[in-house]
Amino acid sequence: MFKKYQTFLYALIFLVFLLYAHSNHPLNSDEGIILDGAWNMLNGRKLYIDFFEIITPGSFFAIFLSWKIFGASYLVAKFISVFFVWLSVIGVYKICVLFSHKKWTYLAPFIFGSLSISWPIINHNSHSILFVIWAVYFLLRALEIKKRKYFVLLGVFTAFLILFLQSKGVIFLVGVFLYLIFLWFYKKIIPGKQIVYYILPAIAISIAVLSFWPLDIIYSDLVIVPTTRYIRINTVSLWMFFIFVLWFVFLWFVYRRNQDIKIKALLLIQALLLFSSLSRPDHYHLSLNIFPILVLTGYFLAGDGRKELKIFYATYSVVLIVLLLMPSVMTFIIRSPLSINKPISLVEKIKDNCEEIYAGPFLPGIYFETRKLNPGPYYSLFTDFNYPWHFAEQAEAVKKIRPDCAVLDYGMVSKFGYDKNNPLDNFIAEHYEESSMDRIWFYKD
Repeated sequence: MFKKYQTFLYALIFLVFLLYAHSNHPLNSDEGIILDGAWNMLNGRKLYIDFFEIITPGSFFAIFLSWKIFGASYLVAKFISVFFVWLSVIGVYKICVLFSHKKWTYLAPFIFGSLSISWPIINHNSHSILFVIWAVYFLLRALEIKKRKYFVLLGVFTAFLILFLQSKGVIFLVGVFLYLIFLWFYKKIIPGKQIVYYILPAIAISIAVLSFWPLDIIYSDLVIVPTTRYIRINTVSLWMFFIFVLWFVFLWFVYRRNQDIKIKALLLIQALLLFSSLSRPDHYHLSLNIFPILVLTGYFLAGDGRKELKIFYATYSVVLIVLLLMPSVMTFIIRSPLSINKPISLVEKIKDNCEEIYAGPFLPGIYFETRKLNPGPYYSLFTDFNYPWHFAEQAEAVKKIRPDCAVLDYGMVSKFGYDKNNPLDNFIAEHYEESSMDRIWFYKD
């Protein structure tokens, strides 16, 4: 009886674990991006029209709609995001089962879910990985069974991926499309019409949703700005990226002559995900994107093979996994679980002393936390990312409203080469004075 329901029971236990591990309330700017966008929408502001964003609308609508149903609170946004992570973990497990039913199939999803403890999960990156994982699952099923429904579902989940994170979605779409063309034209493994079943829903759904906004705004804000400006402020060391590339290369070497099409496809997906993380290859973005490596690692260690090779690979993998999990362990210790409703000192001070605020240069979560609105259209401003007229436009909005408080943290943007010589910061320096309260400046005129 237990064996029949053990997977379901494990899934419920892991959901409880995730809810407990994520039951904290950090004031995180990466989460603030989505919270601020959804908060603007809840207050009648139109996405891309009334306020500036560079990512597709999926995460904003996920939180916005959940707030419309259950009420606007951090708890609701956190629960929805934990649910996304949990469904992602189940997807990783389902992929593992396609290769084997041995007990190692629980290892990859457990590691992947544990990695999420250090992630800002109310974020488009964390949300979008759900659709990557399930798209991969349906890709593997499509290659294994070749039924139309799996190609259609692959296309649907690819569309949702694009709608949650366009950069990763487009890379995935192009990579999988070319791979299917290769399997049809050169390998004669799949019929050409199956490719149509994939590409049609993927493109049609994406275009149908994005067509609700003017084409020039979508092209400018979701294509031009991210591709030409984002890399300017997101240059990080590649050492961690190359460590994962070595991990990937080892698996490719082991399976290069393997004829299992599912393994080949999973290796391709891992290559695409590593490529997509190059825009910012830090711990967060890399740990999000290594589930294919985790799946194939367990499969390799559980299978037959040279003992010496397994020992070497197991040692390398264990060291990397431990290092990967360290931020999650530290986060679990530092951010006390069950503290999700604990007041945040800065937020309480703002509520007690400020009627209207401007928060910057990158403190978007402050607006939702204090239940106040951004006086202008930009949730963040970075010298090398935003255009000069962005600073000027935000400055004009602040001048017009003249909020009684400016909440400022220049320290967190110093690593991005932030230059305070701009219209907005010049106005703040002239008309606001620093108070005894951390990061709060008062209007002095």
